[in-house]
Amino acid sequence: MNVSRKLFDLIRDKNLFQRLSAVLIGRSGLGRLLRIKIRIQDYYIIFHPTGICSAFWRNPNAYSEDYEFIHSFLKEGDIYIDIGANVGVTVIPGAKSIGEKGRAIAFEPHPTICSYLRENLELNGLMNVEIYNCALGNQQGYIYFSNRFNDEVNKVSISSENNLKVSIALLDDIAKELDSVTLLKLDVEGYEKFVIEGARETLEKVKCIYFEVSENNFHNFGYKTEDVLTAIQQSGFGLFKRKDGKKEIVPIDSKYIPVSTVYENLIGIKDIEDFKNRTQWQVSFK
Repeated sequence: MNVSRKLFDLIRDKNLFQRLSAVLIGRSGLGRLLRIKIRIQDYYIIFHPTGICSAFWRNPNAYSEDYEFIHSFLKEGDIYIDIGANVGVTVIPGAKSIGEKGRAIAFEPHPTICSYLRENLELNGLMNVEIYNCALGNQQGYIYFSNRFNDEVNKVSISSENNLKVSIALLDDIAKELDSVTLLKLDVEGYEKFVIEGARETLEKVKCIYFEVSENNFHNFGYKTEDVLTAIQQSGFGLFKRKDGKKEIVPIDSKYIPVSTVYENLIGIKDIEDFKNRTQWQVSFK
């Protein structure tokens, strides 16, 4: 009787079918072949054979805090830089927010994932995004980059085994003609410190930086969260964290220890009044 009940519960388990369909449709490539679309907030992505697409297939509200912040902060005509663009789930809401008069610049090192990014931008009719199929860091040349199905954790590697060889550049070289940058989003799975080192001049022109910290990822590259926070603070940003998923931020300092051992998104702000006017979020200094 118990066995029958468990089987019945499995059959009724919606999440189980979502997981199974994510495997069958996602990993097989059927999603891309059949141009199956996943609706996320107010845009679509194609169900490409990647981990992040499978995650959104199972839960269209995944990573909703990223969407909420980017959509709240960016306005018509702004300039947006997305480093670690993946298939476009942070690029697309940004590009939609800044409109035709705005300008978005996206960086995605993985050649296949970058092609998926292009398809998703085309799907949403977005023509205001410049795409660079390269990594960013503190050097020019080539590096190795991982090649996993779970594309959201692909990252720079020191080994050539089972990895891709991709080009790497300095953001300062690419963005030198920009007079200002409204928002810079940075998520590169532990390589953040080196991207910042190659973006010193650009950061002087950035109003706000939205960035990921992960002590585990940073440890893999031989540094700590404090090193990233100090570098961003030295570039003129005040450091803030979001309070309990609310539309409210609180200040932190370079000694801040992330709540999550996996990752946490933090915000660097130069003009707090501009931030409040843009987002209508609360800023608590208590």
